[in-house]
Amino acid sequence: MRRLVFTACAVLFATAASGAEESYLPNNAATPGVVNHKVKAGTIKQTICRPSWVKSAQPSARTLASQKSRLVKHARYGADVAKNFDVDHRIPIEVGGDARDPKNLWLQPLNIQWNALVKNKLETYVQTEVCAGRMKLADGQAIFQRDWVDVFRLYCGPDPVLPAIRRVHPACRLKIRRRSRRRGRVLLCGFPA
Repeated sequence: MRRLVFTACAVLFATAASGAEESYLPNNAATPGVVNHKVKAGTIKQTICRPSWVKSAQPSARTLASQKSRLVKHARYGADVAKNFDVDHRIPIEVGGDARDPKNLWLQPLNIQWNALVKNKLETYVQTEVCAGRMKLADGQAIFQRDWVDVFRLYCGPDPVLPAIRRVHPACRLKIRRRSRRRGRVLLCGFPA
């Protein structure tokens, strides 16, 4: 009997865990994504391609905390669970997403494989491509309105923890400094190669 209960619990846990991984995508009905009206194909050099754009468009820490509080309350999460989420923009600020519109904000998990930190690497890549003229603004924004993980896999490798050993786009490479003998180690899409 114990074995049967244990097996049933293991199956339920595995099913729940596999379904939880899908939460790297926001709910399309609640968070369809909204673009910033100032960002258009003809204005990208004055907006998203300026190094100070994200900082100037990003809401203050107080505003972000208020937005997170509202989203946590709406999702009915407790304070202990809320720390596992980050307020994220469905269409990133880096590619012209609206920084304050609730239809562009959602709680993105930090404790799963395809988390907010991984998505940030793709945001940087897409911004680089749009600003270099290799990708249209609308195409860059559309990436985040569908499954962005497919695009991450295409340019940055199949797995954010174990990137593919192949030619990787320079925007996916980051130089970091660590307290070790390996200074300036190259990361693929922000993760150790």
